[in-house]
Amino acid sequence: MSNLKIWDNEKHTPKDQTNKVNRRGGFTAVNHQYQLLRGTMLWGPYGEAWGMDIISMQMVGEAPQTSLLLHCRFYYPSPTDGERCEFEVLNDWPFKMGDDSAKKALTNTRSKALSMLGFSADVYHGHHDNSEYLRDEPMRNDPSLVLKRADQIATSGSADEIKRARDWAKKALHNGTIDASVAEILESACITRQAALSS
Repeated sequence: MSNLKIWDNEKHTPKDQTNKVNRRGGFTAVNHQYQLLRGTMLWGPYGEAWGMDIISMQMVGEAPQTSLLLHCRFYYPSPTDGERCEFEVLNDWPFKMGDDSAKKALTNTRSKALSMLGFSADVYHGHHDNSEYLRDEPMRNDPSLVLKRADQIATSGSADEIKRARDWAKKALHNGTIDASVAEILESACITRQAALSS
C-alpha cells in the first residue's frame, strides 16, 4: 500500500471549486463544502469514521487584536487497516463580534487538517496560480486524453509536435497532471514517430 494513497487521490482540485481571495497579498482558497464532499466520498458521513474534536478554544490577545486559539484533534480511518488515526491541529483566527468567527475558525482548522493528508495539495503548492496547470485540468480528469494524443503522435506527429509533447509531459509530470506510466507511454509514442520521421 502506497504511503501516498490518500495524497494522490485527493491532491487535485477542480478550478471551479476554488476562489481567489484578495487578502494577505491574494491567494487561492478551496471550497470547504467540496472538501467535505471529498472526505465523505472517501470515508463516509462526517462524524462517523472521520471528523474533528475540539480540545480547547480560547481567546488570546486584547481588542482589537483578539484571536481565537483553537486546539483540535482530527481523526480518520487508516487506509491500511481501517483503525482510527488521529493528530492534533492548532489554529488561531481573528475574532470579530457578529462575524461567525468561531464557525470560520473551525472550518479553517478542518481544512488545515485535511491539507496535512494531501487534500487540495495543488492549491497549497500554488499550482492554481499557474495558467498551464489550470489548462491541463481536462487531462487530470480524464487521463485517456493523453493516451489518445500519444496515438496521434505515433501515427502522424510532426517533429514540432513531438518536441511540444515532450516539453508538456515534463511539466505535467512535475505538476502531477500525469503519472510516470502515462508519461512513458507518451515518450514511447514520440520515439516511435521520431524513428519513422528519420527513416
